[in-house]
Amino acid sequence: MNGCFCNNKGDIRSLLINGRRTWIAGLRDISGLWSSEGKRPADIAPSHILEAVRRYNHVSDSVEKEFIEAIRSEYNKYVEEKTKDEKGRSPS
Repeated sequence: MNGCFCNNKGDIRSLLINGRRTWIAGLRDISGLWSSEGKRPADIAPSHILEAVRRYNHVSDSVEKEFIEAIRSEYNKYVEEKTKDEKGRSPS
């Protein structure tokens, strides 16, 4: 997905739905970086996700605010899943 996205909800939603694989790749990239520094997924802010997604999808600056709002629920689901995974792996 090259090029810039227009600042409208249809394009943002399309990025989230159709670009999910590259979005997840961005999450994994930034999550892996932070994990290597000893930080948990909950420490990763939406702005860090945006930074990773920009690298993969060339998202323009003009969509930043709306994009962060649009990914917040998906981000929270990701953190919840990763936190459950971490708890499952740690000794009880």
